[in-house]
Order: sequence, then structure tokens, then C-alpha cells
Amino acid sequence: MIWYSILTCLFISTLTSICAQNIPKGFIGCHKLESDGLPFYSYPSDPTLPFATVEQCVANCLQTNSNYNFALFWHALDPNNPGKTVPNCRCYPYTADVPYVAGDPYGGCELHGIRHTYAEFKTKPSYTFTGCWSAISSTAPTPFTVFGIAGCLDNCIFRDTQKTLRYAIVQSDPRGDWFCRCSHAEQDLLPVSQRTRANCDTRKMYIYQYPGNVGPSQAAKRREKYKGLEKRDDEDALCPVELEACPISVEGHHGDYECVDTSIELESCGGCIFGANPFGVDCTSLPGVSPESVLCSSGTCQVLECEDGYVLIDGACVSQDD
Repeated sequence: MIWYSILTCLFISTLTSICAQNIPKGFIGCHKLESDGLPFYSYPSDPTLPFATVEQCVANCLQTNSNYNFALFWHALDPNNPGKTVPNCRCYPYTADVPYVAGDPYGGCELHGIRHTYAEFKTKPSYTFTGCWSAISSTAPTPFTVFGIAGCLDNCIFRDTQKTLRYAIVQSDPRGDWFCRCSHAEQDLLPVSQRTRANCDTRKMYIYQYPGNVGPSQAAKRREKYKGLEKRDDEDALCPVELEACPISVEGHHGDYECVDTSIELESCGGCIFGANPFGVDCTSLPGVSPESVLCSSGTCQVLECEDGYVLIDGACVSQDD
């Protein structure tokens, strides 16, 4: 088959090897551009930096602001030369909270032509997108509901306490509901000969591969790691680029802080919960929610289920007595 020899080589054996051309790293999904030709919400990238390719757009977003966890890329017609197209790059700290639309099997979002859709990429991905497929093994784990593709990717890492995650498999139904499977075995994927790449659309499987050594960023583990917290000697001290320096208490004793990934940290979701500008949320303190039934995905608390006496409405647990 020509597509197999030119575009990818994927062998399922005791060791999976994926080598694919034209599959962009960090790909999440496709979204529809608004009537003004731009994504629904985003921030401009640095126009002085290159952004002609996906890789350049991702690098541009990270250089513009290290907190830009997502890059948005698309092509539009050149207003000065309608026969040519020009690349566009925008950035955002959180995943695009808008519906997904169909793309090609390799993460391309121009299936219906340019000017209509844009592609979303994670700027610091821990996975490799393998493409969209039409079938998986009947032995694959039972799916659970999530809030879109990014929700599945974050959820699988959150659940991977043993750091054995191999694949995240996500698909949608015609109603727009999304379902996630977190796989720890190659056996959950059919051999290549029994499945076919397909356009990334309803009921098709978006399959993401992990290196097998990723795991959740949990508050307890991080506190253990940062025992004997370093003192912040000056205001310019910084954590690693993907982490935020958050005070450990409302008093901020002597400047003690911990480095937190506020995009997935349950107890500091979306920002620090102490300090001069406490924008974060402790997801475990939400009404009707237990720590086992909520996760922090892309800086937003996502409730999976509610405790007795509460019902899940529009992503929040509401008391049945109200």
C-alpha cells in the first residue's frame, strides 16, 4: 500500500516502533476558525520570530511566553496575492475549549481547504501522535467520558501512578461526547494489517503513544520532592520553565515556595492559591467533589463525578437540595 510505505511505518511486536512522516509532534485536534478568520480566543505570537511551520510556531509561542502551553497554526490566503497562502500562528496557555472538527489521518487540519480550520498543538508534549485509525483490539480497556481530546491526554497521565502508560486512545460519538482509553499494553492495538488509517472524525480513534515513564504531578509527591524548600533569595529567582513558583502558605513564611505545574496540579489548578495574585483553584475543595473524582486539565478543574447528594451539571456538582 502506497500510503504505508510513504507516510508511515508502524510495526506491532514485542517492541512498537513508530516512524511517521508529516505527523506533527504535539498534535491535539482541529477546530473551526471564527468568522473573522481567527481562533475563538488566543494571543498573538511574536511577529519577529519565524512561524512558517508548525515547529517554528511552537517554538515561537514558547519564546513569546513560557506559559503558552498550546500553539495554534493554520494557513490563510495572502490578501496581497490570492494565489498564495500565508501561515498563521497564535498561542494560548490553556487548551481550546471549543468543538473539534474533522481532519486528515495525519493531524492535518486543511481537509476541507484553507481558511476554515486551525490545528492545536501542545508546546511541551509527553506523547507522540500516531494518527487516526478505524479499529482497535476488543481487549482494549473500557472507555470513560472526558472533556475532549486534551482531557483524555491529561486524564491518562493523572491515572498512571505506576508510570506504565503506553497509549491514550480517544474517540467521539455523533452527539459530540468524547471517550478515553488509557492503555498499558500493545495488545490493545490491532496489528496494522487489521486496521486502517482514517480521517480524524466521529468514531475514529486518535491514538497517542507515550514513552512509558510519565506519571501524574501530584501535590504530595511534589512536596516530598521539595522537602527543605529552598529560600527565595530575590524576586528574580525562577522555577524550571514549565513550573510556577507558588508560596506554600497564605503567610508566605520567609519566601518559602514550591515549583508547581499549575496546568495539572489538583491543589493549585490554573495558578497559585496563595500569594499576591492567587488565581489558582484547589479542585479537591470544590463542593460535592472528592479528590478521586476530579482532575486538573490544562489549568481547569474537570469534575468526573459527584458525591452522594450532588448532581453533575455543566461541569459542577450541584446540591440536590438547591
